[in-house]
Amino acid sequence: MTYRERLKQSVMQDIFARQYVHLARAFMTYGPHGERSLREAIRLFARMRGESLRQIHLEAGLKLNLYNLFTYGDMPGDPRTRRNQIRLNAQERLSETLICAIYDNWREMDAVGLGRIYCEEFHHAKWSAYAPKSQTNLTQTLTQEGDDYCRFSVYLRPANMDAAERALSFDDSGGTGPKPAAYPTPSHRAGYAMLTLRMLHAAAQTMRTEFGDEGIERLGRALADFAATLGALLRQKADSADLPYDRDFLREHCPIPAPDDPTWEQWRDITSAETGHLLRQHFWAPLL
Repeated sequence: MTYRERLKQSVMQDIFARQYVHLARAFMTYGPHGERSLREAIRLFARMRGESLRQIHLEAGLKLNLYNLFTYGDMPGDPRTRRNQIRLNAQERLSETLICAIYDNWREMDAVGLGRIYCEEFHHAKWSAYAPKSQTNLTQTLTQEGDDYCRFSVYLRPANMDAAERALSFDDSGGTGPKPAAYPTPSHRAGYAMLTLRMLHAAAQTMRTEFGDEGIERLGRALADFAATLGALLRQKADSADLPYDRDFLREHCPIPAPDDPTWEQWRDITSAETGHLLRQHFWAPLL
């Protein structure tokens, strides 16, 4: 993989990680109510992803178990991530994340505490939306002081299910079931477009519910701050790859689609008019 290819993949996860921090800081300006609302926004984002992946798997003819959950995902991985895969089958997933680029971004931004909130809420909510009877134990995380890796122990036990749930989750022998003839793995740009748009949609929906117009205004200011710092980062990345910083570079390296981008139509079901307005006025205008 060339440097430019690696850059195109890695910068998209950096953008998602940094977007979260700016949105989270907007919530935290409201004190304890803001933190409670941030946690709800993260859970909403996670449920959206879990429910969507569940539907994709059903349409692909996959059983809804842990092997398929962690094998056939809703986005490609990041080349910088390093994991120790201990066990993965239909009922168990034991693993350790040794290097996480999202955490590295949070640490660089002095936002590990906000990252801790994300880790406490996201994984349980996403995986239980996909498999309601799953049990998630996250005993160590990079965002917890003193921990130097994340330890995931996830279980899906047939004994906790009724007959219909077991039939959806396992084959007759309790295994993973058939592999799909084809599986629609998205590109990096499409995968991270989905992530960033869903995160903004969940944040805007929660902010509107909890804090009304004032909350949306704060979210807009957070996006403008995000655009300013992201522009500086992307200019640096363009220089490092000896590429011009222009709209073509942004289209290739920033997964967040502009509302006038031809790809915007495919995201209509996970966005709203308010999301489009926020991006148009507060993110893309200053970024360009």
